[in-house]
Amino acid sequence: MQIADRLYRAAVEHGHSDALDDLALLREEVGDHGGADDYALRSVRHGSGRAVSEVAEIREDADGWRGAERLYVKAARVGDTRALCCLARLRREAGDWAEAELYAQQAAALGDTRALRELAELTDDLDGAEHLALTAADRGDTQVLRTLARRYEATDPKRAERLYRSAGDRGDGEAVRCRATLRRQSGDGRGAQEQYHEAADLGDTEAMHKLALRYDEAGDAQAADRMYRRAAEHGDVPALGILALRRERAGDREGAERSAREAAGKGATDAVWLFVQEREAGGDPGGAEDYAQRCAREEDATVLWYLIQRREWMGDREGAERLYRWLAARGETSGVLGLLRLCERDGDREAAEAYAFQAAGQGHPEALRLLFQLRQAAGAEKDAERLAH
Repeated sequence: MQIADRLYRAAVEHGHSDALDDLALLREEVGDHGGADDYALRSVRHGSGRAVSEVAEIREDADGWRGAERLYVKAARVGDTRALCCLARLRREAGDWAEAELYAQQAAALGDTRALRELAELTDDLDGAEHLALTAADRGDTQVLRTLARRYEATDPKRAERLYRSAGDRGDGEAVRCRATLRRQSGDGRGAQEQYHEAADLGDTEAMHKLALRYDEAGDAQAADRMYRRAAEHGDVPALGILALRRERAGDREGAERSAREAAGKGATDAVWLFVQEREAGGDPGGAEDYAQRCAREEDATVLWYLIQRREWMGDREGAERLYRWLAARGETSGVLGLLRLCERDGDREAAEAYAFQAAGQGHPEALRLLFQLRQAAGAEKDAERLAH
């Protein structure tokens, strides 16, 4: 312990303030609660509340809430909002809701509304919950208002709409969209449409999707496309995949590929895969392969791999082999392993072994292990033993 203590203190002296957390835990483990408190509070002043949380948790498990509470009070005095939230939890669990709210309000004043959120969600006092939710909303957290509103949707839709309106008035686009859905469910289609537009103006991309669907239903494909593009510009990557599909179906192959490339550049592999399937389903399997290979050339072979699996599943062994060979020719071990599996499945054990040794020579000895397992599973024990040696 002395060696660890010395090393951690040396780390602190060299600017590694995270070692303060380790020192606090070390002191707590040997029963030096005062030393643990000192190091934990120093850690808080360096921006970390980990030591306070972990030391307090140890005390709560060992001695109940009082030992933990004393440390949380000290941490709260030096501005640890997490400690204030924990104090609110302890007071709530002890049945002292008034003091719990006091701590929650203090945390919220410092920008941490988690405790207010918990109190609002757990209290049986509905008016009190609404008061807490509005307080949190005034601090910039409208999530509690939305959560409360959802609780009332089935039993008190008017109250739910009022809560959604309060959140929407504070710039919460999701709340405005939920309010629009309530309007639609009550039969107020025009009011719902207005609310969806308001939510979209606040940046809610789900509202943009709903508007796009309504434009489609009305036969205005261009307006729907504009709304999907707007969603994409607000960071909704799946909207790019939808645009790629729509343009492919409309015969705009160049526009479809442009949207698919944009989606791929943002990591939306699934969206690109849907586009490739659409191209294949449209009677152009060669075009689907070309696009998947283009993605692979740009260092993302995932879509091509999906396409190969689809070929195998559909019984197109020749198509799967062609694509595996294309990958193997580019030095991709996944292509060699795929060929290995195809050959082994077809009973061409000599070719399968050749591919296994080729992959092993490329630095992937797991190919031999794969072949060994395939032969064991097929009951070819002698061949499996030979490979093992």
